[in-house]
Amino acid sequence: MQLLSAGEVCRVLGAANDQPFSMKTLDNWVRQEVIVPKFARDGHGNHRVFSIVDVLALACGRGMRSQGFTLETAAGVMRVIKTYSEERLLAEFADGKTCVTFLGEYVFPQLLNEKDARDASEEFEAKNPELFSATGLRPQAIDIGRVHGNILRVIEDGEGAGKERRPKVTA
Repeated sequence: MQLLSAGEVCRVLGAANDQPFSMKTLDNWVRQEVIVPKFARDGHGNHRVFSIVDVLALACGRGMRSQGFTLETAAGVMRVIKTYSEERLLAEFADGKTCVTFLGEYVFPQLLNEKDARDASEEFEAKNPELFSATGLRPQAIDIGRVHGNILRVIEDGEGAGKERRPKVTA
């Protein structure tokens, strides 16, 4: 199991999205228990370490927040992701099940393939027409398999974990 320090997590998430991910945000989310580190020790430095599944949950939560979703909605998606071990996630991805589907703050508890996610959304809408006419909400999906691949590429390329990044210079 690959573990990353808090600093490495921030670098990986920043490199994966070309936007900084601050230690302050990570600290706040840990304090609010939006994310719980795999291991936490007292002291300075590498006292909190995160698994790849933690980083995946953080990346999805961060992406949702940047798209205007509430922290509560993002946290619900993050909690569902965190119910999976890395091995189980990889098995689900191998079966084509890469999407987390959600409606408002309700998150469907299992991963679906893209077609099943679309079908589940349409079925949910058909069974709850009053919800859609009153709120306009429609189920949405995040392809966490794609996000996972991006995170692994950043780590393998050395853009995040274990390497200090130089600030981008723009002319």
